[in-house]
Amino acid sequence: MRPALFLSVVAWSAVIACGSEATTKPISTDAPSALGIRIQGSGQRALAGEPLANRVGAQVVDSSSRVVAGRRRIRFSIAEGDGSISDTVVLSSESGFASVNWVLGKTSGEQQLTVRPPAAGGTLALHHRGDVDQALVIRAFAVPGSLEDLATTRALNVASEIVLTLLTDRFREGEGGTYSPMMTSDQPDWLPSYGVVLAGAQVRPSRIADFEAALDRILTELAARGPDPDQLARAKATLTARIDRSRTTNGYWLGVLGRNLDDPRRIDSVRTQIAAYRDMDAAAVQTAVARYLKPGAAGSYEVRVLPDDRTAAK
Repeated sequence: MRPALFLSVVAWSAVIACGSEATTKPISTDAPSALGIRIQGSGQRALAGEPLANRVGAQVVDSSSRVVAGRRRIRFSIAEGDGSISDTVVLSSESGFASVNWVLGKTSGEQQLTVRPPAAGGTLALHHRGDVDQALVIRAFAVPGSLEDLATTRALNVASEIVLTLLTDRFREGEGGTYSPMMTSDQPDWLPSYGVVLAGAQVRPSRIADFEAALDRILTELAARGPDPDQLARAKATLTARIDRSRTTNGYWLGVLGRNLDDPRRIDSVRTQIAAYRDMDAAAVQTAVARYLKPGAAGSYEVRVLPDDRTAAK
């Protein structure tokens, strides 16, 4: 199930014939009237089984063909044919543009590539049949992959530690919520355009709105003013201590050796990790939160797991 504010769908198709050139089919769209997609890469010719000369891309625009800015996780998929694409999920640029390389399949006939950019915002509601006093709420934020912007990745990790501490202090202790908040920052180095920060908690259904309000206040404050010196120092100390502990284990170093070390950025990320966290300043954290984590950020959405109505009625 996609978020409620699904932006648009556009498809490109390439008609191919083995051993001969082929052209792309006319573009078709199925999008809300207020939004659309600007196409790049249609009308190309290529042999069956060969890559298109230029990347295929999509950019979100409004009804007046103005660019709808903001980073969004855009999904690409092969709809018809046996071709392949360089990536299935691409985090767009700030201008809302994303693209992939497309290798046409070897089978003659029509082939089709579908591009689906999800909307920023929206809530997905799921239901459980357990305790009627239990609910789960998760806010997800789209962020870059770690090697795409390592400095931002580290700033988001520090921000996540700060937010977790503030959620605990302000919501559980300050507002009486009996819950355990969670905050994770995951930006894998093997998916260059994928990353996600999750903030959430298991709470009573009646406290979901309180949790959301507390999270919004914290993120808004950090985006506007950044962390204070004590918040920043505590978060940096927690992260560096965690890294120091993990580096005493074989598992950590096996994980490092298991990566593609031909990319020098991976080696540099290990070498500079602790020093970078120790040198992190409040401005870097503030910038990362303002860009990716503030309420209503592009690509963000919420998941709620609520008691099933039939369970609550018993």
